[in-house]
Amino acid sequence: MTRNNTAVFGIYTAEDQAARAVDTLIAARFPGSSISVLLPDMRSDGGTLLSVHCGAAEQVGRAKELLKGTGAIDIAAAGESAGTRSRTPGSAPRVA
Repeated sequence: MTRNNTAVFGIYTAEDQAARAVDTLIAARFPGSSISVLLPDMRSDGGTLLSVHCGAAEQVGRAKELLKGTGAIDIAAAGESAGTRSRTPGSAPRVA
């Protein structure tokens, strides 16, 4: 399998939408260690950012579909360079 190392990002207006998206991604067999959630600063009215790191092209398309289906208001994908990820494989989704 060719590794694309692409991150797919989605913005959610509510924290519970992002939590539902994490559950949906895990149910679709994306490893929990590939999912990160960045909660907004309490003083801002920004959204919750969710990212899922994909190692294959078909995962990128599927991740975009799942984020759209769970209410993401903005979805984008970007390639990653080696060393971009800081989590240990097998760790739980990171919430900041």
